[in-house]
Order: sequence, then C-alpha cells, then structure tokens
Amino acid sequence: MFAVAIRVAAIQLGLQQGSYEDVIGKALSLVKEAAESNVNIACLPEHWLIEYQDQVERSVADLARAAKDNEIWLVTGANYAHPASTTFVESLLLAPDGSVVGCQRKIHLFGDEKARAIAGSEYNVFHAGGCKVGIVVCYDNVFPEVSRILALKGAEILFVPSKIRAEGLDPWLLYLRVRALENRVPIVAPNIFRPPKYPGRSVIVDLEEDRASGVVLPKVTTLTKPDDQVVAADIDLDTARRLRRERLADRRPETYREVTA
Repeated sequence: MFAVAIRVAAIQLGLQQGSYEDVIGKALSLVKEAAESNVNIACLPEHWLIEYQDQVERSVADLARAAKDNEIWLVTGANYAHPASTTFVESLLLAPDGSVVGCQRKIHLFGDEKARAIAGSEYNVFHAGGCKVGIVVCYDNVFPEVSRILALKGAEILFVPSKIRAEGLDPWLLYLRVRALENRVPIVAPNIFRPPKYPGRSVIVDLEEDRASGVVLPKVTTLTKPDDQVVAADIDLDTARRLRRERLADRRPETYREVTA
C-alpha cells in the first residue's frame, strides 16, 4: 500500500534497430533498472513496438514476466493490439504478480492511426496497490476532458505514454504541466526517441505548494539526453490528494452544459 508516498518512473525507449529480441531486451533491462531504484510503478512510451506490431501479444507476456520477476507495477506503454480481429491502440497495467489488471484504449486517434485502429470510448481508473491510476495515451492529453474525467473518477496519478516529434515537444511539455496543475494530479510521461525526429525528453510532473502564498507550481523532473534511460521521482500522494480535493471542490458543473452541447 502507498499511503503517503510512491516512487514512479518514465522509461524512455528508442525506436530500436535490430530484432524483436533486441527491442524487448532493452525494455526489460530498463524495467529491471527501475525496480532496482525502488520504483513502484513504471511506464513505457507509446508505439515503442511500432516496427514489431505482430509481436505485441508476445511482448505483453515478456513484460508480465518482468513485472513479476522485479515485483513492480508496469504500464506497457501503448501499442496496436488486435483483440477479436479488431485493432485498437491499447495500454495495459500489469501487477507485480504478472497479471493484467487494467486496459485503457486510446480515445482520440492521431494521424494514420485513424485508418488503422478503432477509437476507445471508456475512461478507466485502476487500483495499483494503494494508489488509483489513470492512463492518458499521447494525443488524448491534448483534450482537457480526458484528464479531468479521470481525476473526477479518482485517479491520483496519470501515466501518459507518448510518441512526440521534435516540433511538438514544447506544446507537449506545456500540456503536461497544465493538466497537472488544473487537476492537481501528478503526471508520468515517457516519450520515445530517435533523433532528430523524436527527441525523448521524458518527464514527470509533480506539484509543490509555496507555503507562504499557497500558490501551487509544477515540479518537473525530466531527461535532457536522447537515450535509453529511466527518469524516476518520489510522489507525495497526501499532498496531491489534499490539493486536488480543494481544487475540485470549487467546480461549478451546473454551469458547464455548453461543453457537451
């Protein structure tokens, strides 16, 4: 149980050259590295298996074994999945016993995903030990409704597996800070890299409060080098819970009808 604090990690992966074994081997080594750093929950980026889409089911089995061997909660990132001959962009939450305890499908498809997959429509919150988590898949983070719905449903940390190009990096980092601030929820956002097109810069956004003024600011931990790396941070769940409770209590949903009109 994570009553007070939790250690989280964003696992930054390159679009690897070589065989499937090379790609999964790198991912598994970083999962182990995160676990050795006492990380409770780690997250992989979006479409890190894009060149091995036919191996997604195999990768889930490999990652499940890694979660069990390393006793870690693991968000599989997001990849094309093909249940019942239907394609989704899908992210799974794996428990430390290797079981699949959650599935979040991407709701807002981006670019050529629209021709290859079906959009999800459910907003899920999962129990990971003593913490409630939500998964926001890349482009879903652009739409404020997604993170707000998950926060209202009780999510205490959001994981945002992403595949962000260099030209979209600054807006992406801004979105992450804004979503964390407006919902008072920490965010863990791994990105893939393959310079110069994909720059990495995986990030964790926590919250800190200035005691004198009461102003809440984003506390950012980020990777600056484009490389296979793990960025980890300790999240104070109690502080985030208090800040979120105070902020969401001031909502006036009876005036928001035009949002869905």
